[in-house]
Amino acid sequence: MAAYVWNADATLRITDALRGSVTCIGRAARRFDARCGWRIDAQSASDAAAARNLLRVMSESPPTAVTSAQLHKLANHCLCECHKEQIDRAKSELKSYLAVAVQAYEQYRNATRQHEAFRTQLLEPLGLPDDEESDETVIRRVRSVTGLAD
Repeated sequence: MAAYVWNADATLRITDALRGSVTCIGRAARRFDARCGWRIDAQSASDAAAARNLLRVMSESPPTAVTSAQLHKLANHCLCECHKEQIDRAKSELKSYLAVAVQAYEQYRNATRQHEAFRTQLLEPLGLPDDEESDETVIRRVRSVTGLAD
């Protein structure tokens, strides 16, 4: 099966899709509790760079490897000066988004285990080695051994 890839930025909804800028993830009461949306890039280039770096690091590992400390740092870098006091709320929101990614990753891992078990159950009785070949190659090998070739 293909390697698992996740995009921490898209999952955690940190950058503005149109402008590509890091935006404040705080909530604005005057906007009916919608996200603030202030461009962190304009306020603090170092916070925006740190947020992008954290997102890159997170994306290089499975979502299950993301730590609470990383989420805290990310939330801190992604809050404008007006919403810095919302750090706990922002971190909680990031955790809920991450939980969805973790669930999807666990489903992927379960499917991968089932796939590997099925390959073993298919190949072992036929005396065929599992040489980490593609599924299509395995199917051709099984068909040729069983006489089911096209």
